Amino acid sequence: MPHYWIAIVSAGLAAFLFVFVGVRMGLSMWRDYEKRYVEGAATTLDAMYITMPAQNVMYLSLLSFVLTAMVMGYLSANPGVGLGFGVPAFFLPRVILHILKKKRDELFNIQLVDALMNISNSLRAGFSLPQALELIHQEMPNPISQEMRLVCQELRLGLPMDEAFDNLYRRMPLADVDLLITAISIVRDVGGNLTEVFDNIAATIRDRQRMEGKIMALTSQGRAQAVVICCVPVFIGGGFYMVAPQLMEPLIGTALGYVLMGVILLLMTLGGLWIRKIVNIDV
Repeated sequence: MPHYWIAIVSAGLAAFLFVFVGVRMGLSMWRDYEKRYVEGAATTLDAMYITMPAQNVMYLSLLSFVLTAMVMGYLSANPGVGLGFGVPAFFLPRVILHILKKKRDELFNIQLVDALMNISNSLRAGFSLPQALELIHQEMPNPISQEMRLVCQELRLGLPMDEAFDNLYRRMPLADVDLLITAISIVRDVGGNLTEVFDNIAATIRDRQRMEGKIMALTSQGRAQAVVICCVPVFIGGGFYMVAPQLMEPLIGTALGYVLMGVILLLMTLGGLWIRKIVNIDV
């Protein structure tokens, strides 16, 4: 066999092995990512009491990616533009879930002050702590009613109170919930007036929320600037593309244009994160 045939066969085998190993590694990485994605979605869905299989969130992400890429690719007559819009659309369902979970946590935190005051008044009236929690479940709206109902169910099933509250913190990982659980644990171990503890925690949380509201008002301009910085270039580029498409052809039709768009997106993201870091002040 001539030497060049040996070289061709060797190169073909090497290319086949390279593609085979690459595909195997890609599939393995995708399975690992899918597992983490589904586990994170399952945790969020369980915490929000949404009875939907977590795998459906992955299907929604894939559907969002495909539809967005096809529509934007068709409208722009450029597959690269479609992929550029499709990749962020893939994460849209998880982002929506994260926003809904954050809103639920914020509402729970607001309701927690009234709940603590009601628990304190119930203890003064002679109720036990489980009975006071049962009243919160019956008389207050969601989401705190849902969480207290689950805590009461776990207590009725014989779960220790410390574990029931630890499960509450696992579902609602908030600083105020951690403060409440720590205070209850200390009082149960060393003794103390549980009514005064709830009153002091409610006052502390109320003062913290008042301070956070003032900080949010003072930093609203900075957050608006971050939104403007991220949105204005997109709207300007879209306007130019609709009015004068030939002006955008060097940006969306060449390799250098794709590199520049990547750099622009990176700088926009870094700028938004930088402003977010500045205006986010922990109380």
